[in-house]
Amino acid sequence: KENALGQFAVGLISLCALLLLFIAEKFVSSTASALSFVALLLLTSCALVLLWLPILSKLLTRFVPKQWPVFHYVIANMHLLSSKTRLAVCAFFIALTANIGMNTMTDSFRDATEQWLTQRLYAPFYLYTDAPLSRIETLSTKSLPPLALTPLLKAEGAVISSHAQEETHEVSNSPPTYVSISSYPIHQSGKKALVLDDVINNDLNTVWREFTEGKGVFINQQLAFALNAKLGHTLDIENIRLRKTANSSSSAINTSNEAYSSPQDKTTDPTQGSQSSSSNSNVFAATPQWKVLGIYPDYGNLNGQILVPLPSFNRNDVLIRDQLFSGVVAIYPEPPIETNVIGDNKQSTFGKDILEQQLKSQLGEHREIALYTRQALLDTSMQTFDRTFVLTDGLNITTLLVAGVAFAVSLTVLTIGSAAQLSVLRALGVSQLKVKASLFAQYLLLCFISALLAIPFGVYLAYVFIQQVNRHAFNWVYPLSINADVILSSVGLSLLIVSLVLLLPLGKLKPKIDLRQEVQL
Repeated sequence: KENALGQFAVGLISLCALLLLFIAEKFVSSTASALSFVALLLLTSCALVLLWLPILSKLLTRFVPKQWPVFHYVIANMHLLSSKTRLAVCAFFIALTANIGMNTMTDSFRDATEQWLTQRLYAPFYLYTDAPLSRIETLSTKSLPPLALTPLLKAEGAVISSHAQEETHEVSNSPPTYVSISSYPIHQSGKKALVLDDVINNDLNTVWREFTEGKGVFINQQLAFALNAKLGHTLDIENIRLRKTANSSSSAINTSNEAYSSPQDKTTDPTQGSQSSSSNSNVFAATPQWKVLGIYPDYGNLNGQILVPLPSFNRNDVLIRDQLFSGVVAIYPEPPIETNVIGDNKQSTFGKDILEQQLKSQLGEHREIALYTRQALLDTSMQTFDRTFVLTDGLNITTLLVAGVAFAVSLTVLTIGSAAQLSVLRALGVSQLKVKASLFAQYLLLCFISALLAIPFGVYLAYVFIQQVNRHAFNWVYPLSINADVILSSVGLSLLIVSLVLLLPLGKLKPKIDLRQEVQL
């Protein structure tokens, strides 16, 4: 009865602790509070593990046949170890939980980024150049099938606030949010490439028609979170201006987010430069309505961005048009290339060589030209992603090594105190190898149970990283992707590292007993 009451009390405490976590998560409102919640999550989960580990280890003793005395001793002694190795268990559990959380978060981010780029890159070729747009639009493509060119035009502006259309507009005292105003093509390939998290009434066809007619715009997650803008809200934008500087040579070789219209623009101080005096009529041929039709993901961008239909930009004035040009052009056959042709790497490679030679001959050798295929941009982006997170793997291994050292120190100390038990085992005829194996199995089984308990908390930690820390630190979120291979590899690596570290003190351990029968006569 006492055991049942104890287990009931532990269950009730665990339930209250989990409810406390879920309630505390609702009050997260900043990066600091999100990080504080991560610390609360790790400490609470660690306390729950210390409560449940003795109960689970004791339950195992009921299922182990007593005909296996050594194994039964391992299980029974592991129950005692669970109360004597709390510090080592906490270090291992926190390290593994953080490992699972970081790996799951990184894998989710990678999957989301790859899927987003795969859909967003709609053209088979992307040209980066410092040539003016007026020169590019005069290119002759007689030697190739008819090609369509879609330039990326960009302006800058400042968003004062966002409000529902039925609300009366009130002047906001908050500082303006500087944004990039980028063009977006209105052809069918552009529609298929558009990735939206939310659209009004979940009706993409109606929203797309309103967008092409200039009755609304799309904004990225960063701007939506910064302004708390909702679907249907109207943005108050001022100081719309041309980009401060003309295209530099670096734009010809930059393979960053500008390839898929999500650049990390540098905000311009409105007190500097004369371009801030440019009026809307200079930037736009027909100023679009700033109604939020949809919100799209924009991974890797720290700034707000607004997508405006390409025909809305002013393309009549040659000077204005050249200053709006970002240096990036999407090139695709006309009519738009089909999916099966885009995926043909051989045809894309062959077409790229011919097209690149033609572009150099017509634009001039002095121009900086970089032509990339769709697959090349995707591969470059994902390689950059993988290199960015190499440091994460190193940190994960370091934390697991620290946890393994904690277990090794614990094993060394406890074996000194359990010398009498080891001597009894040796007196019963158990060999040194089996004694060492029993000690190794006790700690490894303890780590295994801790690892099983770390899996759900690690997945929850990944969710917190994505929905809270990432949301408040970078103003974007992405779907949580639970990959069994990622979790199992984290658990397997942690057990491997702990096993290797434990072998060091076990190799030096020599349980001694004067057994006369082992002395050769």
